[in-house]
Amino acid sequence: MRTPLLFRRLTLSSNLVIQVLNTPSHPIYHILNNKLNNLPFLNKKCNKFHISVSLKQNGIPTKFYPLTPIYTNPPPWLLEHPTITFNLTSFKKCSTNNSTFLDTLSELLETRFPDYQKCFTDGCKSNSGVACAFSISNTIFSHKLNPLCTVYSAELTAILFAWNIYHNFLRNTGT
Repeated sequence: MRTPLLFRRLTLSSNLVIQVLNTPSHPIYHILNNKLNNLPFLNKKCNKFHISVSLKQNGIPTKFYPLTPIYTNPPPWLLEHPTITFNLTSFKKCSTNNSTFLDTLSELLETRFPDYQKCFTDGCKSNSGVACAFSISNTIFSHKLNPLCTVYSAELTAILFAWNIYHNFLRNTGT
């Protein structure tokens, strides 16, 4: 009997192989392509692993849209580890008032990160729709989202929008 974890592993592995073979610039493309060309189940006349790529190269339109490669340069394990501060965890949430949290957070930001910008994000879902909002330096932005989005998608979209706005602001001001 095959377990659900095995099916998930097979699905993820298959998707990775297909994604890599559809992206010749991927670092392991040539390794996989050479290994797969030696497998007996592949037709030697047409060494394309994914049929939609073969159709597309022959001018036949398909509804297949390859995913953007998900690898970074440098790889994540070579990047500097983020600094995590646990100062606020010393307070019990049930017995600490909000002003204590806000005062401690403000003090922490001003002493450890003097050039910080206040940015808040939120996503919500209700019967009337899905939306996300964020504020940067007291300027509030809000966006209505597709009603099929989950609340988690709304939260992540708010973070992405806030990051993009702030990143563009930094690039335009040269800081």
